[in-house]
Amino acid sequence: MDDSLLGYQYVESASPPWHAPATGATHAAHPAGAMSLSILESVLNEIDYGVMVIRSGGTLLLANQLAQAELDTSSYIKLRSDKLSARSAKHALAIEHALLDAANGQRRLLQIPSAGGSLSLSFAPLDNQHDFAHAAESTLAPLVLVLIGKPVAGSAAALAEFGQIHGLTRAEQRLLPAICQGASIKDMAKQQHVSSCTVRIQLKNIRDKTGAASLRPLMLQLTTLPPLRSPRESPSAH
Repeated sequence: MDDSLLGYQYVESASPPWHAPATGATHAAHPAGAMSLSILESVLNEIDYGVMVIRSGGTLLLANQLAQAELDTSSYIKLRSDKLSARSAKHALAIEHALLDAANGQRRLLQIPSAGGSLSLSFAPLDNQHDFAHAAESTLAPLVLVLIGKPVAGSAAALAEFGQIHGLTRAEQRLLPAICQGASIKDMAKQQHVSSCTVRIQLKNIRDKTGAASLRPLMLQLTTLPPLRSPRESPSAH
């Protein structure tokens, strides 16, 4: 089959495989391992990217909240018999190939297009050969880390926190996604239903408050913000 039809490409490995914490029966023998997995799940739920740990055969073992939401509502991917799959047969096959390649130590990047956009999935091998207490369990399929890409740079949560830290007004904060996308002043004005003059004033205020000399370094700063979930509402807020 022509690999170009599968929609994924080889990605050079920039780091050694991540070692997954022990799971299943190992938890009973090693309570610390169970605690590590619990901490890992909490950490993953704080990341503003969908994260899944999957057997190379496709079986889902772990998904953070964003990944689960994507599986529940996505027009791109789904679970079929507890296995990661896609809405279309073509991309379901591409996912199978990417999982198998990752199990063999190769990183893969899969792009699933549709009329409304596209979804990116990265597949990375996880070295779990020492994670099992019983030799029989070592025959289980290798683990693969799957990351779900975001449609645009700069998450809403990260941009909101950036705006709060720098004291931006709500009107100024509403310009941040457009800045990330490299929109023109005319387009920003149209999106916000204000004049171009108003947008120029707001952009100047943003530069002054953030210390950015121009929009270019500001855009770089915004698009490299760490991924953060929307902050939880504190009990005192009610």
